[in-house]
Amino acid sequence: GPPRGASSRLNLAQALNSLGTTLGPIIGGVLILSIPVVALATRKHWTAALNQAYTLRQTTLVQGPYIGLAVLLLALALAAYCMRLPDWRRTVMRPAQGLWHELTHDPRTYRHLLFGVLAIFVYVGAEVSIGSFMISYISMPRFGDIPVNRAATFVSLYWMGAMVGRFIGSGVLRKIDASRLLGCSAVVAAALVTTTLLSHGMIALWSVVVVGLFNSIMFPNIFTLGIAGLGSRTGQASSLLVMAIVGGAVIPLLQGFLADRIGVHRAYILPLLCYLYIIFYGFWGSRIVESRTASHPVACRA
Repeated sequence: GPPRGASSRLNLAQALNSLGTTLGPIIGGVLILSIPVVALATRKHWTAALNQAYTLRQTTLVQGPYIGLAVLLLALALAAYCMRLPDWRRTVMRPAQGLWHELTHDPRTYRHLLFGVLAIFVYVGAEVSIGSFMISYISMPRFGDIPVNRAATFVSLYWMGAMVGRFIGSGVLRKIDASRLLGCSAVVAAALVTTTLLSHGMIALWSVVVVGLFNSIMFPNIFTLGIAGLGSRTGQASSLLVMAIVGGAVIPLLQGFLADRIGVHRAYILPLLCYLYIIFYGFWGSRIVESRTASHPVACRA
């Protein structure tokens, strides 16, 4: 379709991805967290036989879902193999090494791409961190004191917000500029995380859950803003943005490091910093500038 509607189409496609992340915690909570989690301090007073039986029971609960997941992945691989997808080799692309040369010799021209790579990195990291630490967070006495099997429902609500927001965003983006919507969404997400940091109880709980709604349009918008106006470089630029998803592995690790030292609650300062950067990208960093090299002109976006 036309480039103008790229953000809208990508939001709609990603809404289906969010459907899976919404249903996953619910199903996982039923299958894996069906027996109460016993604190380690309590288990120290158990007999060796009782501890062994409890561990075996937990292991057995995990086996079924993972076998089912493996079967689903195999079915998906088979379906992808049987599909008649477009031949990527027919796409006209310039040599990848040329992009690296231009990035190093004329980085100003590609500032929206370079800033976009970092924006994808911190966005995915913040989104995954919040979802990953949510059960530990809202099961704490000061922040909900909810049993872990029930806490999984709130994780689903967090991801459901992303799904709903993407369906809404696919329509809204036909009328609102993608960069402006991205910046405004990041402002609200940062405000919600700040509220979580400064409060406790149900206010802190629901503040962090609602962040999912404003996360929804970030990935599609950052992606389309990052590749805007790159022409034949779009393929290579897309690969850089996709690789930046590794932030979903790095940022949660850093938040875990912080949680071990300052607590799960205060560790949410890291996602807040991520959203502050996305605010910068939405309002300023995503702007396209004129190319200083005649070999690869880049159009300036108003």
